[in-house]
Amino acid sequence: MALPNLRKYFYAAQLRPLACWCRPDYESRWKEMEREIQGYQTQILVGDKYLRGALRHAMDPIVAFTLEIWNVIVEKYKLKRGVHALKWFAYDSKFKPGVYDSKFKEWAQKGITAMYTVSENGQFMSFQDLKSKYGLENKDFFRYLQLRDYFIKEIRPELDETSNNVIKVIVDAYKQKGSRVISAFYQALVESGGESTLYIKTKWEAELKIQITEEEWYQMCETQCSSTSSLVWREFCWKNLSRFFITPKIKSRQLAVQQHCWRLCGSTEADHSHIFWNCVKIRPYWENVNAAVNNILGYKIPNTCPVMYLGRIKDSVKIEDTYLIKVLLAASKKAITRQWLNEKSPKQEQWLEIVRDIFNMEKLTYSLRVKENSFEKIWEKWTVYLSHDTN
Repeated sequence: MALPNLRKYFYAAQLRPLACWCRPDYESRWKEMEREIQGYQTQILVGDKYLRGALRHAMDPIVAFTLEIWNVIVEKYKLKRGVHALKWFAYDSKFKPGVYDSKFKEWAQKGITAMYTVSENGQFMSFQDLKSKYGLENKDFFRYLQLRDYFIKEIRPELDETSNNVIKVIVDAYKQKGSRVISAFYQALVESGGESTLYIKTKWEAELKIQITEEEWYQMCETQCSSTSSLVWREFCWKNLSRFFITPKIKSRQLAVQQHCWRLCGSTEADHSHIFWNCVKIRPYWENVNAAVNNILGYKIPNTCPVMYLGRIKDSVKIEDTYLIKVLLAASKKAITRQWLNEKSPKQEQWLEIVRDIFNMEKLTYSLRVKENSFEKIWEKWTVYLSHDTN
């Protein structure tokens, strides 16, 4: 069992008031004392860096210290984009209708505050749903359209960044969910920290709509970091698992212009899972690779992203074939990146050629280590497959 990170536990304890400020059903005397700063409810400042700076002189030392810790967390864990969705649109200087139309501040009093209060699963709620939930009137429809347009253009492109669990704790507070806030913040900080890769696991889970246990995740990490004898290949495999490559979806956020999948499949949600696995144009490639791998090994392994791409091979591959399958799967990834930005998907022949290149380099490496017998044993099934394929 790992020792607790005292710094992160300190941060978590200091962030607890933020969740309490944002939780409508939480009441206490200390919250009443900190409820408002020069006409602004304190929770508004959580999502608005400009207001935090402008009202710094009017804060009592306790509130100021809590928000200073929050500033540190935002910088340290790169939450700047995600925090935007915590803004109250009625006080957001970028949302001009909210600046000039006092009716939006009345909406805030009804409960329409942070952007999360008007969205579900990244989608803006319908006008009818908002009417039922917050008591809006038919004459508010034009304001609804203004707010929806702002959400689609300015907020939704950043919602991927808000998948960070630190933000999620605050969102849950707005939705009156969850308890044990300090524990929740601590766990979120641990998962978001540079020494942990669990935040990457969370992103894969969200895209693939699957659950990956911590044990499975660390097995995947081990697979990528021991793929061949070459450090260059190990680094390449790790880059795949850690989502290093810039996809059209990432480019869309960078350019603020919608980018489509370059394979012309029609998708506007070309994230890592799409580019490397789910794209309809690349599925035939993986079918062929999986069939060839099954032929090489002499038994079937699942043709799923967790196994073929992420490397969850422990329960699917025999121990004596572990090293060989790592090489085969590493080569399958390289074939895709060599076709980066190319409309055409990789072919099985390109994958086989990459495996041959690795085979030659591994043969030289094992020869220098005077381990020719080990090399022949590891690559025996590949050699047999290649001889049959040639014939």
